Amino acid sequence: MAKDNQLNNKLLLDNSFASTLLNSLPCGLVVVDRNGRVRAVNNISERVLMISKQTVIGKGAGDVLGCLHVSDHPKGCGFAECCHYCEVQKLAVKALDTNQNQKVSTHFQLVIDGQARDLTLFLSAFPFTFDDESFSILMIENLSTINAFVPKEAREGFWGLVGSSRKMRELFDTIRQVARTDSAVLIQGESGTGKELAALAVHKESKRAHNHFVPINCGALPEGLLETELFGHVKGSFTGAHRDRKGRFELADGGTIFLDEVGELSPVTQVKLLRVLQDGSFEPVGSERTVRVNARVVSATNKKLEEEVLAGRFRNDLYYRLCVMPIIIHPLR
Repeated sequence: MAKDNQLNNKLLLDNSFASTLLNSLPCGLVVVDRNGRVRAVNNISERVLMISKQTVIGKGAGDVLGCLHVSDHPKGCGFAECCHYCEVQKLAVKALDTNQNQKVSTHFQLVIDGQARDLTLFLSAFPFTFDDESFSILMIENLSTINAFVPKEAREGFWGLVGSSRKMRELFDTIRQVARTDSAVLIQGESGTGKELAALAVHKESKRAHNHFVPINCGALPEGLLETELFGHVKGSFTGAHRDRKGRFELADGGTIFLDEVGELSPVTQVKLLRVLQDGSFEPVGSERTVRVNARVVSATNKKLEEEVLAGRFRNDLYYRLCVMPIIIHPLR
């Protein structure tokens, strides 16, 4: 028994064993100090989040996760106003202050492989002390699910679009041609035909590929919330607006914004979108400051917008602004 205990203690103190244990975990693991600076990450975090230990050690947890707001301050993660509300930072600090394990399920806007995504992450924080210094071990329990949001051309055809039929080859050629321009693109097709993948392919094949691809579902949000999601808001502009927040258009500056289900836009939002398409400018909710952006607009719908225009439910001028470069995706039946 004594020999077994000695072996166990020796094993736990062995660096190679600790490293193997760290990297065999099926979840993401990030070690941060009391200041929120990253001290270690495991292999699955590197692989899924597309980072390297060398570039993130000493930086904030937001740099590891790909937080959309890292660029809000010149010093990066931990210094912008919105960082005061960061659930990751609060979780790590609470674990240290209480010396108890903590858990939270929280919403994030992350950038993975150049794509801005809204994700819910399940985080746990475990406090520990080493050499009189306090650390939190952050475990991202559902990190592997992020893989589903990172289509890879090598793994799945043409930027996630799969097929070798004549129609699919023609679609791929059209996407490549459209991607060479900066004109607005309207993708039309039935539900389930891969319109978002086509929009992503347009972005990835374009000169904007190194910047953000920012999707938003226009049909999934009520009018008031959609406006603030698209154009952002300033602190105090409405109940619950505790800080300034950039909208999707501003986040997509230099890249591509994808407006899914654009046919569901209300008449009021159609007018505001028309102005952005005309001169790239808008005012965040509650602000008098005009923001100008350079974002390519790719939109999609399963409706026949020409019929919506004739019925008076969709603006004619907006339709022609959106449909400069049309892409039709036919169902494979």
